[in-house]
Amino acid sequence: MADTKHVVLIHGTWLRGDSWADTRAEFEQRGYTVHTPTLRFHDLPFEEGAKKVGPVSLRDYADDLVALVETLDSPPLILGHSLGGLIAQLVAARTPHAGLVAACTAPAAGIFSMYPSTARIFLGHYLQPRPWDKPPVSHHVETVPQQYLQHPHRASGAGNV
Repeated sequence: MADTKHVVLIHGTWLRGDSWADTRAEFEQRGYTVHTPTLRFHDLPFEEGAKKVGPVSLRDYADDLVALVETLDSPPLILGHSLGGLIAQLVAARTPHAGLVAACTAPAAGIFSMYPSTARIFLGHYLQPRPWDKPPVSHHVETVPQQYLQHPHRASGAGNV
């Protein structure tokens, strides 16, 4: 990490790049240039974004981030959480990088992840026609207090990918 100047932080589902504000600040205090891109359509209001995210693939997200990494003047540390952890692995497989951290990574195809709590949340989604063409939206999101859906750093103007 001594020669690494860049850190790329990749957020998870239903978040944005600015959700990394505290982590970004910690890396910047240590002299790193930190990139916190917002995944495609994750910057839109929830209902609008949910409609557009459905047809976007993991490869699309990885392509966007590979393009970002290829603009950097040195290989970055790539760090992702949840969905971002899965995407971080795809980006790292295609680019030079100083390191990879995949925290609480979303399961890849072929890995069993259907537990009763998961089924309860997403069963309605999987039973609709052509579920692969629609974003999985938890029907429980209405019960989440709005302050948890509105991150305090969202107005900071973090860049989008």
